[in-house]
Amino acid sequence: MLSRYPSLFLLSALISFAPGYTSGNAEESLNELVSRDVGDLCTVVTPRTTLLGDRIFFMSGDYTFLSSSSTKPIKTQSLYWLDLNDTFAVDSTIPAPILRSTQVPLDVSPNIGLQLNGSGGSFFTDNDTLYAYSGFAALTDDESNNILPSYNINTGKWKAVSVVGGNLQFGDRYKGLSAEVPELGLSYYLGGDFNSPTPGMTRFNSSDASWVNQTTSGVPNILSGAMVHIPVGDQGILVAFGGYNTAIKAQPNPNGQIYELAPMNQIYVYDIRSSNWYTVTATGKIPGGTSDFCAAVSASPDKSSFQITMYGGWAISGQRAYEDTYVLAVPSFRWIKIQDNSNTEYQPSTPQIGRRAHKCVMWQDSQLVVIGGIVQNGITQLNNASTCRVYLPLRVLDTSTFTWQAQFEPGKKYSVPSQIYSVVGGNSGGKANLTQPDGGWPDPYLKTIFSKTVTSSSVPSNTTAGTSPPPTKKSNAGAIAGGVVGGLAAIALIGLALTWFLRHRSRPQNVVTEEEVGSWRKSELPGSAVEARGEASPVGKKYEPYEIGREPEPETRFELAGDSGASEMAAGRPRTPPKVAPSLT
Repeated sequence: MLSRYPSLFLLSALISFAPGYTSGNAEESLNELVSRDVGDLCTVVTPRTTLLGDRIFFMSGDYTFLSSSSTKPIKTQSLYWLDLNDTFAVDSTIPAPILRSTQVPLDVSPNIGLQLNGSGGSFFTDNDTLYAYSGFAALTDDESNNILPSYNINTGKWKAVSVVGGNLQFGDRYKGLSAEVPELGLSYYLGGDFNSPTPGMTRFNSSDASWVNQTTSGVPNILSGAMVHIPVGDQGILVAFGGYNTAIKAQPNPNGQIYELAPMNQIYVYDIRSSNWYTVTATGKIPGGTSDFCAAVSASPDKSSFQITMYGGWAISGQRAYEDTYVLAVPSFRWIKIQDNSNTEYQPSTPQIGRRAHKCVMWQDSQLVVIGGIVQNGITQLNNASTCRVYLPLRVLDTSTFTWQAQFEPGKKYSVPSQIYSVVGGNSGGKANLTQPDGGWPDPYLKTIFSKTVTSSSVPSNTTAGTSPPPTKKSNAGAIAGGVVGGLAAIALIGLALTWFLRHRSRPQNVVTEEEVGSWRKSELPGSAVEARGEASPVGKKYEPYEIGREPEPETRFELAGDSGASEMAAGRPRTPPKVAPSLT
């Protein structure tokens, strides 16, 4: 009989019976896994990834290490990070000396085993803590979903955090869109799918360890797209685009596609203050429908414009990956096709080679740091232990020049590149002339949002807001005079309240007790096993593993799959697949 918390059992069984591992008890298999977690990192596929402080953290997914006894992808029990205060080469594998790691305790939460063994989840963050959320995380809809494993990056300590607000990991939530606002203590996870589409967007508030499912009007249904945070308005906005629209079933086709691809000119904007969604139509050099790409944001020095850099992706209709780079300029909402430089992975003789299932973060506006992914030629994977010095596990794009770098340098400064300001106006310092979409704003409140950058650091409470924006306040002289008197009294009261608050407050973490942790120990694991996931195929073999955009195959295989076709033509780089995904417009 399975334990109430099955994740430790499933992880031990999957490790024990996976190819390359010897069977045995869970402790022996786990020790073997950890002992192989050494050496230069060669490949990493679909890890959960985030930038917190000056470090990139990643965990879960599939890894290949050069010094391992086996060159096949493995699961590991580690959280990894790279320190971005260092200068290091990115023209080969990730050297062991710069790859820091810590072992993840398997008793930190009921579902951590499945999170380590799976993929497609995310990290929630605040100023100093990571919280691992979802990604094949839960098999049952019970209170075990409310416990998140957390890691404090300053103390190096793991802790189980019990979250209030309901069972919101939604079972096997997979390939949703995530964005974090650490300075507000807020994190967001939108959409996702595995057994069925997941509605709404989860908002996690680390200040009181709570979350809420925000299913306000207009919430998009997306998976395998991207979502980023932009600091405009009162508390910032989220911008989401691409991937699949899970509200619309695809027409039958030979690729087994389940959902329609979201058109890339359809951009969703979420205002954090009002909890409202808006849809903006983008113009310019619009990419064809794409999924499994990555995206991150740079701000011009004067904050007059923001550049969302999108790299790579997958086209299910053409069964091919892409090596292209696009920028969505905001607030003009213009797509710009980028001509990058020194791209060692682009091959003019084989333009269908590209990268998908990777993650990226933006370092100080100036460098797009790309982690892992699958490099493919059609449905053939190219990157493995014998080719990872050609198809790199870590790439860095200088976003001021759009030049791929041979090394990461932490001190680079950002300036708006000419490829951007030639479209939106201004210069390298900003001063963008185009400050609204072509044709104007679809809602006047959006103009208000984009007229100012974030100045407030207050954290909103976890309540579901209405669908209308905050009303405009009127003022008169009498109100102002009364406000002055009232304001002085309020200041005095606030001072007294703050004094009491600082004396009595300790940060609420809803920490799980030792007795609860004891109920998850490995000694309680059953002795039976489950079927292991398949491995990645060697270079040269062709395979079509299951992905959310496709109907499942009779057997589960390693994570290669499909998405849309892109119709944009770049100079010297044709990006027209054999057939284009049907439009949703």
